Amino acid sequence: MPLMKQSGRIVSLSLGLVGFILLASLAVVAPAPAHAQSVYVRLVRAIKTERLGVAHPVGLTFAPDTGAFLLLPDFGDAAPNRLVQFDQLADPRGTVDVAGVASDRANMSFDTRYSRLLLFDSAAGQLVAVPRDARGQLDRAGRRGFAAGLLGLQRLQGLATDPASGRLYLLDANGHRLIRVTPSAQGDLDAAAALRDGRVTRVNLPALGPGRVRGLAFDPRSQHLFVLNPRSQVLYELTESGQVVATRDLAAADIALVDPQSMVIAPSGDQTDDPAATSLYLADSRLGDTYQRAGQVYELSLTAPTITAAAPVVQPTLARTIDTSTWANPSPDPMDITYLPGSNQLLVSDSEIEEYARPYWHGGNQFLASLTGSLAGLKTTFTSSPTSLTPSNFSDEPAGVAYNALNGHWFYSDDDAYKVFEIDLSDGIYGNSNDKVTSFATKPCGDYDPESIAVDTGRNHLILADGLNGEVYDIAPGSNGRFDGCASPGDDTSTHFDTTGMGILDPEGIEYNPDTGTLFITGHGATIIIETTVSGTLLKTYDISAFSAKNPSGLAYAPSSAGTAGKKNLYMSARGKDNDSTPNENDGKVYEIDLGGSSPAATSTPTRTSTPVTAATSTPTRTSTPVTAATSTPTRTSTPVTAATSTPTRTSTPTSTPVTAATSTPTSTPVTAATSTPTRTSTPTSTPSATDQIFADGFESGNLSAWTKSSTDSGDLSASAAAALRGSSGLQALIDDNNTIYVTDDTPNAEPRYRARFSFDPNSIAMADGDAHYIFSGYTSADLAVLRAEFGLSSGSYQLRLRVLDDGSTLASTSWFPISDAPHSVEIDWRASTAAGANNGGATLWIDGVQKVSQTTVDNDTRRIDRVKLGVVSGNDTGTRGTEYFDAFESRRQTYIGP
Repeated sequence: MPLMKQSGRIVSLSLGLVGFILLASLAVVAPAPAHAQSVYVRLVRAIKTERLGVAHPVGLTFAPDTGAFLLLPDFGDAAPNRLVQFDQLADPRGTVDVAGVASDRANMSFDTRYSRLLLFDSAAGQLVAVPRDARGQLDRAGRRGFAAGLLGLQRLQGLATDPASGRLYLLDANGHRLIRVTPSAQGDLDAAAALRDGRVTRVNLPALGPGRVRGLAFDPRSQHLFVLNPRSQVLYELTESGQVVATRDLAAADIALVDPQSMVIAPSGDQTDDPAATSLYLADSRLGDTYQRAGQVYELSLTAPTITAAAPVVQPTLARTIDTSTWANPSPDPMDITYLPGSNQLLVSDSEIEEYARPYWHGGNQFLASLTGSLAGLKTTFTSSPTSLTPSNFSDEPAGVAYNALNGHWFYSDDDAYKVFEIDLSDGIYGNSNDKVTSFATKPCGDYDPESIAVDTGRNHLILADGLNGEVYDIAPGSNGRFDGCASPGDDTSTHFDTTGMGILDPEGIEYNPDTGTLFITGHGATIIIETTVSGTLLKTYDISAFSAKNPSGLAYAPSSAGTAGKKNLYMSARGKDNDSTPNENDGKVYEIDLGGSSPAATSTPTRTSTPVTAATSTPTRTSTPVTAATSTPTRTSTPVTAATSTPTRTSTPTSTPVTAATSTPTSTPVTAATSTPTRTSTPTSTPSATDQIFADGFESGNLSAWTKSSTDSGDLSASAAAALRGSSGLQALIDDNNTIYVTDDTPNAEPRYRARFSFDPNSIAMADGDAHYIFSGYTSADLAVLRAEFGLSSGSYQLRLRVLDDGSTLASTSWFPISDAPHSVEIDWRASTAAGANNGGATLWIDGVQKVSQTTVDNDTRRIDRVKLGVVSGNDTGTRGTEYFDAFESRRQTYIGP
């Protein structure tokens, strides 16, 4: 009588004589000899599930139809029967009560083919299927059990499904085998019927290291399976026949697992790259952890990046190493570093020091040090929870720190709160009660993982590194001259460029060089520092592999510690071993790096003015992907305006040899506030230029006459006061049949770029689950739809997505994004690819001023927009009936419109 042991429970499964006869009918596949080599793996991020209400994650799977991860906690958690859902950005998406559904935790998988959640109930010896109800929600009451005893499982340690076929894979750790069950046409997974029909295959696995394997994931692209050996921390990639094709050493990749459980292949968390890219997500419960830490979900990249840019390689010199671990108050994890010219000191920020009640926490996470490395003082951004916009207690995760020499303000980026904090030191002393703390959210600007931060003093822009997306974000203040975010009421704008193709996969350190107007960038695990223009052109690569710096994390450009007049070096902080794997580690360092060359001492400390300089006219033309209104940025003039005229002259097009201070002629007369703030021509405003605006109508006329034509279906489409989302009138679309109703604008004229913003309210419209229709479309002169905005219902939630037609007539679709039953601002920026083969077209979607997605790789250079339609444009379903509201339509060629 075989025994099944799950989560500390032993269950006896009686097979009986019939069972033994049926087991004999199993198809057995023996694996071919393995000649696998260790291949690429990288830790992308660790999702702290405790913030989702799960202290110890065990069961993990992904539902593609809703774009949500499903997570089950350990039985010992506070709410063990609460299945938590979250999206790719680790934002919560609701919970489901699964009490009584299954006695197992780690073995679950979402079956896309039959739209159901599969779990294993070891106590009953059953596979349990939880279907979706009519609203798209998991229906616990509709659960169905399939007898699994005849499969002869001894110790189930993984469950996975093929989303196309619904084929089920079970990992039997004791028997070192995979069992594959093909469902019946009706989705039946009963073991007896499957055995009788020959739908069960047993695959014997080779020895995969000492101990039992655990966890199972299926990759639909390669049709390969992944299993993990927790003892050796090796991830095995197998064919369906059990042949090992690759191994990945997680421990060697600095991925320290404590109690790994289930895993799944799901879309990458990177919101800026190929939407088809996937990662392996692995739940680590950390049960039994020595340090009693909460569990996490790790995202692992299994595909090595492609380096697309190259530049001259420079071998810099190591001038000094500062061991921050030996300070009287150590900084074991120095995350970022900046230079304070007033005191001629370095400021080191440690975002991890207060975690896990470590012995190094002495009330401060900010360390003042001399250029030679002597600790001079301790400051803090955190005192106790909860934090608020108060001096010395606004952030417990100060991942980045920067000093703005234009006005003396300090900036911090927080990659847990997704915010930037600006500290106005009214008396020039940090930490006093009269400090003014303000903040803005980085997500509306496109940055979902704000790591290091820098200030471009040449243009008064903020530069942010996004570790998750592998991007650098350039944030410009709006017309009010303040940094207040890219969502209303803030009027900041943002552009970005990718660092992955330049060899920095996880940018965590960034600094602006005022002498050349360029950026220095490095990252977690990097052995290089790159120098780029502010628009993302790679200029130089500095090879720092000889320094053996472990996990570079921050950069500061400051005077040489040797005191040589005019000499500047680059200071780089490095975290060393991550405290997440070893909480009591203490190995932080700061490296002083001599890049070569010199610059006048006067350029190191720009003269302060009472009004921050904006210097819009110094912004170069950008080729990077816009988040908001990138194309409104004018070409940079040869001499940017700064707070003092001692800033060296910049060339209009940076080359591989940066301009040095020798090309400028500094003067001693500072520019006054009146002359240092030129008229901003780069920041989009609510009033576009005559050539920028295409068409606008808010239906305030009470009719549809402003539009070229309309299709009203005998009055089902009309302007009405009831539909007013802004002003006194809006567009009302009554859906009482499947006929299309819309207004048409023929003003666009073969536009290679088209931007539109409109207000939309679902107005509680009734829809069957899965119903969807197009509410906005852009057409060529031949009436070919090349841009579509689709509205639908899934799992009881309204949602939106974009679809873009490429040159091969394939629709490139974004993910669905949920919206509430309320008025929303929808903005779209469609772009044709710039040339044949450039493949850089696509569309960006904002909802309520928050960027949701940006396609950047569509091959659509032959497409143009000549006509647009708004309303119930096409695709309406019989299950959709009710009234939708539209309002405040505006279209432009270039600039961001805003909510």
